Amino acid sequence: MIDEQWVDLKLGPEVCVGFRHSKHVAPHPLELVMGTTLYHGLDTAPGSHVHASVLAQRNGPQIRIFAGLVSANAGLKQHLESLVLPWLLRRCRWILGKDNSREWLRHVVDPAALTEEGGDYDMSAERRLRETLGGVVRVGASHWSARIGPLLAVLNDTSDVRLIIDPGPTCAMLVRACAGMWHYDVTRGGAVERDAPAKNERLFADLGDALCYAVGEMRPSRPQKRPEPRPTQIHFDVFNYHQRTQRERT
Repeated sequence: MIDEQWVDLKLGPEVCVGFRHSKHVAPHPLELVMGTTLYHGLDTAPGSHVHASVLAQRNGPQIRIFAGLVSANAGLKQHLESLVLPWLLRRCRWILGKDNSREWLRHVVDPAALTEEGGDYDMSAERRLRETLGGVVRVGASHWSARIGPLLAVLNDTSDVRLIIDPGPTCAMLVRACAGMWHYDVTRGGAVERDAPAKNERLFADLGDALCYAVGEMRPSRPQKRPEPRPTQIHFDVFNYHQRTQRERT
């Protein structure tokens, strides 16, 4: 009521403590930075019919969230080909291709998605990602405290790194998840079960996990390093010239 915006009914204590719409949702659409790593947090599992993706970039002291895509009653193949790939083609076509994706695209996946038990290895999540999108596949944190810790640190008012979410429709469900639909369960005795969020609102919970995987891989507690310029043949030629001149003088 203070912000004059409709909100969802609180079903339990929110997971994203410190999230505020006025602070963490951008007033205008965010722009992707070409030549900067794109992180794809993916929450999925073998045999699952719900898949969630969060696409983000680190830009100095900002973690920018560009999309929160979720599929229900679909396979991982359909999720990647009907939601994630079209978004990449529309927003950052430059990142696709074998060499470009290996350099600039990082998938951070639910550890349960990479298990080989009970499934066909040729159709694993890792192989599906490499064939459909390319890029490098990494495993997210398996324990809940290590998974949620980096996100809560970024949402803290004292953090030097700020989380900013795009105001467009591709992030609408993710904003609702952060605003309270992603929550903890409460027992009949009134105790809060903070060992893991509730899964009753599955789409919001999976989007929240995907957000954790993406943010955690960015190492928000560490300052971002500026990419060092790669040496070129010209640099080596100048160095060799000075070395040869010095030897002739001596």
